[in-house]
Amino acid sequence: MSNATVPWLDRLLKVTDYRALREVFAAMQREAAATTDSTALIARIDEAVRRIDYELKRDESELQSRRQAYDAFLAEQRGCLGWLRRMWPWSQTSRIERQHQAHVAEQRGEILANQLIVARARMLQERLRPAQERSIGPPRAEWQTQLTNLRDRNDLPRGAKFARELVTEIGSAQSFLVEIEQRIEPFAKTTLTNAEHRQWRNADVAEARAELQALRAEVQSKEALAVEAATRIGQLVQDDLQTRHPAYRELLQTSSRLELQLVEGQSLRGVIQELREQLTRYCSAAQTMAQAPQRRNELQRQLNDCASQGHTRQALVQQLQRDLNSFQERLQRAERDAAQVEGAMRTAEKMFQAYLAEHRIVETPPPGDKIYSSPVALEHQRLQREWQQAQEQRQQAQREFHEAQQRTQRATGEAQSLQQQVNRLQQDLAELEQQQQGAQQDADAWRRALPSVRGRLEERWSAWSRLDSGASSPIGTAFLAISGRLQRWSSLAGGFSAPAGADDSRAAQESLADVSRLVQSLEETLAERQRQVEQLRDQSQRLRRERLTELLGTEFVERMKSALDIS
Repeated sequence: MSNATVPWLDRLLKVTDYRALREVFAAMQREAAATTDSTALIARIDEAVRRIDYELKRDESELQSRRQAYDAFLAEQRGCLGWLRRMWPWSQTSRIERQHQAHVAEQRGEILANQLIVARARMLQERLRPAQERSIGPPRAEWQTQLTNLRDRNDLPRGAKFARELVTEIGSAQSFLVEIEQRIEPFAKTTLTNAEHRQWRNADVAEARAELQALRAEVQSKEALAVEAATRIGQLVQDDLQTRHPAYRELLQTSSRLELQLVEGQSLRGVIQELREQLTRYCSAAQTMAQAPQRRNELQRQLNDCASQGHTRQALVQQLQRDLNSFQERLQRAERDAAQVEGAMRTAEKMFQAYLAEHRIVETPPPGDKIYSSPVALEHQRLQREWQQAQEQRQQAQREFHEAQQRTQRATGEAQSLQQQVNRLQQDLAELEQQQQGAQQDADAWRRALPSVRGRLEERWSAWSRLDSGASSPIGTAFLAISGRLQRWSSLAGGFSAPAGADDSRAAQESLADVSRLVQSLEETLAERQRQVEQLRDQSQRLRRERLTELLGTEFVERMKSALDIS
């Protein structure tokens, strides 16, 4: 009888390698696709898993034996010399080590391949078993009807039972999926020396992961259903408490009223903050416009002083420049004169040297010698004196020119500095004009916005007062103060005088102080209301948690507290 006709369960007894194991599983899949008796096939798969698990124990024992042999080999080849023997590629020791490594890897690969086949066989059984007998339980559709039937608070006991059973089943299914994954993934990372086996391994692991993902998607679908069930039960519990629990109902009513107060208070705060921002801009504008004339006069005075000094300094620079030009001409004449005298003196010196040579005088005679009474010597001496005088005159002209040049440079620098100050002061004046124009625009904007802001403030205060009894509290006192001041401002012709005067600026500063007190009082009140709301929420959540725990149990409530909307 050929392998193709031998029942795959019997062939499993003779499996010796990965190829044969894959063939057995392929036969198992073909029978699963064609069978009409899934119960018998499931039993045969159980027997196959039992045999593989039995074989796994023997394989693990063999793996342990091979590892021990490898460890003993390493112990024998310890130390530097042993390491060199093992690292040397063509040594006998290196070949023996590779054999040990291959034996260990081969045995481990065989074990992990068996684990993969077991995992796939278990998943194949999940597709064959009746819905109620599967490890991951029946599909979502069979649970959906029970959730749909949860219509009112009278269905709570039945709904709680349904939710607990569903969550319990999901927990068992997740454990099953974790077990399957732990059998698949190690084989994906195992080392296989045979290239064909590596290709089979990659294909088998990909198929196994896809099969596992299909089961995981089914479990995730039921997890989403559990969340829906918890949400529905939470709503029914809230309905039940509102109907049967007066204290809970009172908590919700009070909390709702306070939350509405918070909404109105935040709207009121927004209007007040807008008012404060506008008042702040107006105060700044009024201060700018009030200080602008004095600042302008001061800048103009400084500008006039600098401009006057600049004109004086510029005239001095021009005078110094004329003097500098005169000194420069004098220096040039002195240099020309010195050059002419030097040329004549050099010519006389050559003639004097020729005269000495003619009289066979080798060394220059000392002073007083009769040779110096000759016309040639006398001319030479005269030109030397003139050249010395020309040098002194040139040096004097150079000193005077440099001193004049330094005076001119200093005066020019001072004139430039004064011009820079003039430019800066002119820029400051232009900026002051822009600031004043901007301040006037801010003041005009405040005047235009005042009626609208005042109307919205009154409207929001009226809505707040209907919900809160704090009109006589510090917030009410602060509001009355600012409201009265805005009313008086609005009664003025045009709102304010233009430009803003001292009275407007002072009124704006006082109003800003009133608004700041109003904001502080309102924020303190809102903070207190927020604390009250949070306390009421905590109390209502505590009652809901107690009721949910009573129905569903502590473990379920902790697991589903997000869906149940409890902290």
